[in-house]
Amino acid sequence: MDATPIIQEDEALSYEEYVTLVYELHHVQLPGLQAAGVIEFDRHGETVSRGGSFDEWRPRLKHGHGR
Repeated sequence: MDATPIIQEDEALSYEEYVTLVYELHHVQLPGLQAAGVIEFDRHGETVSRGGSFDEWRPRLKHGHGR
């Protein structure tokens, strides 16, 4: 799974909003999920995969954009 932010086709972000989103994703959200074992995040390769606790957390995770 690519760690690039996903937005709806009809959405547009300003440069500042994009930078804020990427920063929060890479430095807050993904590391937090990795610390909980929900995901494995390769910051250098910018990839995300399921962690050892993913199935345990799955019922509590919200699906974005109908996925």
